Amino acid sequence: MRAAWTQKNKTLRLSNDSTTIVLNIGARHASINNIKIALCQNVKMSGGNVLVSTQDINTALEAIT
Repeated sequence: MRAAWTQKNKTLRLSNDSTTIVLNIGARHASINNIKIALCQNVKMSGGNVLVSTQDINTALEAIT
């Protein structure tokens, strides 16, 4: 999995050969392969780390496969 951070938009993009996940700090949704997925909690940043519920991501990935 590759990670790319865009400071201007406060966006984290995670990708591999078949999946791209886009997380925007403060958003209550994620984009997985261009499908908007609602999250239970906002995406947060703390100490330079992006925080998102792993349960949300797992549920979203299961939904698109």
